[in-house]
Amino acid sequence: MKRILSMLMALSLSVSLSLPAFADETAIQDTAPTTISNAYLVMNAESGQILVQKNMDEKNYPASITKILTAAIALEVGDPKDKYEITADDVFSYTFPGTTYVALTHDEIVTVEQLLYGTLMASANDAANGLGSYVATKQNRTTLNEKGEESYVSG
Repeated sequence: MKRILSMLMALSLSVSLSLPAFADETAIQDTAPTTISNAYLVMNAESGQILVQKNMDEKNYPASITKILTAAIALEVGDPKDKYEITADDVFSYTFPGTTYVALTHDEIVTVEQLLYGTLMASANDAANGLGSYVATKQNRTTLNEKGEESYVSG
């Protein structure tokens, strides 16, 4: 009797281990952590399987991640001691409601270091635009803005 019971247990264990395991997506969504973010995505990088998501198809602006990259590029191509003159495009080109700024003014002359502080510590869009324009100026990259004017911010 013990032998039959052992064989049945071994058979059931081998069958259960050979069956693929599928995660119930609704169960994962129900146990997802509460966040204040409007959208997010967690994915297995190796398989590409989406583990958890919220509004993943909604268009969102990358915000602070872009500011970090802008600062890194500015440090790569320029010098924190360089001077930069703030343009109207730097100050008034972003139209996102509720954005952060450090009240830079048109024609104000600041150092790249000050723009870095404003961008990274205050997450200020006007400082980030100035920093991006500084990089575009150093790389001589411009493009036409929405008004059809040449713009380093757009570049």
